[in-house]
Amino acid sequence: TAQDMWIVSAEDGAIVHFEEPLKNFSDSIPKIERVQMKGEIEVSKQAAIEAGEVPWRLWTRDLSIDKTQLTTRNEVLIEWGTSVIQGRDLLIRLRSDILGNAGSSSSVWGPLDELELYQVQKVDIVLPPGGLWADLDPKQLTTKNPALAQLPARLQAKCGGRFSFDFKSSSATLQNGVQ
Repeated sequence: TAQDMWIVSAEDGAIVHFEEPLKNFSDSIPKIERVQMKGEIEVSKQAAIEAGEVPWRLWTRDLSIDKTQLTTRNEVLIEWGTSVIQGRDLLIRLRSDILGNAGSSSSVWGPLDELELYQVQKVDIVLPPGGLWADLDPKQLTTKNPALAQLPARLQAKCGGRFSFDFKSSSATLQNGVQ
């Protein structure tokens, strides 16, 4: 079966530490213990089959990977289609080791479990048509404009604290002085 491909590029290279020595490239690759990537970093997801799937990309500098966590204290830009999240001090938790099997989950997010951005500069997310009102009965919205549930919608927010995203439930949380 076809799988999505995650591509990670590091401008100035990476130091990769395995749990055991590499013996022969024809053997299986041991699990990665940690990785230190230097310079400009881009992480992107390339969909295997889904023709209409929206691309996901992350840009930062100097990214560390420690088995099931990706971290950087530097500026971060995340784009998912026309949605943008920008800030600094990033933690991404993975569901498994970066070269391990993520299990039988059919998540569109692959190995991603949770994302936390501790200093937020910008959150601008495209919502489904109708936004927060998409699932309401048109009669509950307004008698003047029942088509409100079909209009394009965006969420633009700022906060003084952390932005969290749970990939399993596709839910976001903003903390401290949300505007």
